[in-house]
Amino acid sequence: MANAVKKYRVKVLTPVHIGTGEELQENLDFYVKNNRVRVLDFDRLIVACEQAGIDPMPYVEEGRLDNLFNSSAVSQPKPDIDPRWAKLAALQTGNQAQAQLEIDDGLAYQAQIQAVNRPQTILSQIKTASSLGYIPGSSVKGAIRTILARHLMNDDAVRSQVARQLRDQGPRAWQRRAGQDMEKKLFGRNPNYDLGRVIQVTDVGPGARVQVTEVLIADMDRNERLRWKNLSNHRIVSDPRQGTSIFCECLPVGMELLTEIRIDQWLLEHRALGFNTHRDLILQFESLCRAQAKSHLERETMFFRKGGMNDLSSFCEKQLLPLTETDSGFILRVGWGTGWEDKTAGDNLDTSLKENLRRWYELGKMVHKGCNGDVNRWRGSYSCRRCRKNKLTVSQIDLISPFPKTRKIAFANQKPAYPMGWLAFEAIS
Repeated sequence: MANAVKKYRVKVLTPVHIGTGEELQENLDFYVKNNRVRVLDFDRLIVACEQAGIDPMPYVEEGRLDNLFNSSAVSQPKPDIDPRWAKLAALQTGNQAQAQLEIDDGLAYQAQIQAVNRPQTILSQIKTASSLGYIPGSSVKGAIRTILARHLMNDDAVRSQVARQLRDQGPRAWQRRAGQDMEKKLFGRNPNYDLGRVIQVTDVGPGARVQVTEVLIADMDRNERLRWKNLSNHRIVSDPRQGTSIFCECLPVGMELLTEIRIDQWLLEHRALGFNTHRDLILQFESLCRAQAKSHLERETMFFRKGGMNDLSSFCEKQLLPLTETDSGFILRVGWGTGWEDKTAGDNLDTSLKENLRRWYELGKMVHKGCNGDVNRWRGSYSCRRCRKNKLTVSQIDLISPFPKTRKIAFANQKPAYPMGWLAFEAIS
């Protein structure tokens, strides 16, 4: 039985970050000079230092890795000396200061950056052995899976079962595993019977040179205007220079990559698995992705407009929304910074259950009605940061709306430019 395989050209519409969970540290993994971020490749750096006879540790201890790389300070070799030995020759003459490394020696890559704030850490992007960023197929499949979950929950009986499961487990479930039983209700009782097996996605590659992107968190104030979050003092500010910048390696806007999506017909038709009851859902995943993207972008357009960020509102409306009307592909949002709505099917739950989930797992902001202070949940009870009152009851707590009220925004040339994570998939066969 032939499988349905489609090839896609994938275009990066806004910066995409798929993290490794690691952070690059300034003056250890990278340094910044003349508005350029230079990220080190330690394997190459060790080899280059060994060949030049340079001990890099003093530079590391001083926090001045940039002093290792100074092409203007390299000695000029004598005519009878092979150029490949020039650095070692300079060292042997006792001129240590002139035995520097060339600018390309020991670097994984370098990237221009025009940032509001200076990077001290950079979130690492998953990359190939050649330091080229790519998107794992699992990230794309996960985004499609979430959209399928939303449509499965349109069935009243299924939604009722999921809601009952979430209420039964209550606040006892560990937050990271709270949705696992819900997924079993939607997709199947174990991995062998998981409907998601039918859709198989190759890595989106073969790879692209990453760029360093500055991201700030836009937060809605009490007047429903979007400003910038300062994570150190838990305040929101008008000036992005006073906000907290998060720097991350991203696939750059405009980059084009390739992938394949395969529908396993044998699994789809296998009677014992029971996937055939969802045949139409699987085969129509492109149109489902387009419909979800359109609905989401319409809400985002209004959210940014209401919050006073008209450039972002216009970008969603004029650049992204028209792409949901194509019949030869779809657009999808993946990776870090895409938010609660793109990672869950929670919008399909009733209001009271969503409010309970917010209280149980501290989703969004909660405030104490008495003093308007922020509320935290700890070991099953609620306490107020401002007035220090403990054991608050649910009736003493307000859930701030709208939820979610924050967005991670990528900056370009020191200005807010993009929402994170949008990709366009154009069918090419």
